[in-house]
Amino acid sequence: MESSEAEASSECEHQVFLNFRGPDTRNNFTDFLYHSLADTGIHVFRDSENLHVGERINGALQRAIDNSRIYIPIFSPTYASSKWCLRELTQIMENTSKSNGNKEILPIFFDVEPKDVKMKTQLYRDAILILQGEDNLSIEEVDSWRKALTEVDAIKGWEVKKWDSWAKLIKLVVEEVVVKLKIKQKSVTEHLIGINDRVIEVINLLDIHSGGVRLIQIHGMGVSVKRLLPRSCSMNFLPTLESVAASLKMFEKIRQELMVWLNCKRNYCLK
Repeated sequence: MESSEAEASSECEHQVFLNFRGPDTRNNFTDFLYHSLADTGIHVFRDSENLHVGERINGALQRAIDNSRIYIPIFSPTYASSKWCLRELTQIMENTSKSNGNKEILPIFFDVEPKDVKMKTQLYRDAILILQGEDNLSIEEVDSWRKALTEVDAIKGWEVKKWDSWAKLIKLVVEEVVVKLKIKQKSVTEHLIGINDRVIEVINLLDIHSGGVRLIQIHGMGVSVKRLLPRSCSMNFLPTLESVAASLKMFEKIRQELMVWLNCKRNYCLK
């Protein structure tokens, strides 16, 4: 089972696919989530309106859905007013059901409740009826949307309104994604030639048991290598941590301390 999961992960061009309604969340919540995932080193696909050509999902959009490992649909007030959101969701549900557990869905409810998504209220129910009347859609396609919405509602997700800040919720989502992708992260550097000596050098420089904060600048190599080296080092620290989430909390604390130091230095220079 482990080998099949690793192979499935290695075939994923994108690790995470964000399914969302642009006017509702593109420039706020989804943008925040996208950059938080990307900054952690996760390959994220964020849909673009330019990919919506024709009446079917195909090309780059189809490949992104097929090749992703985790799907994060962000349900919002006008989500069901978009046939493209609904078509993506239908494809996501189909891919997940055929993946033998290798693909997962992590729903987020933004300014809506699960009962809205399950069409127990008029919000999504009326939106789909309007779409059906305006675009003369087939009954089969509309029924597939309703089925997908009903099925995804059964999956445990996060309601944004229950959190006092987006930052806390997004941090939790990122931690959850990292945990679910840890098989791929552990196997990335397994057979890289010449990486071990460099990893040892960086670990010695970090000296994590000495306390305090250390900043190391890596330069002179390609971008992909500069990302792999810190990731390889972090894999050596994971056994000493309670969980990957604990690791993220430690790095967040370091980042905050670094920002305080940079702000102090900037203010001093301005005097």
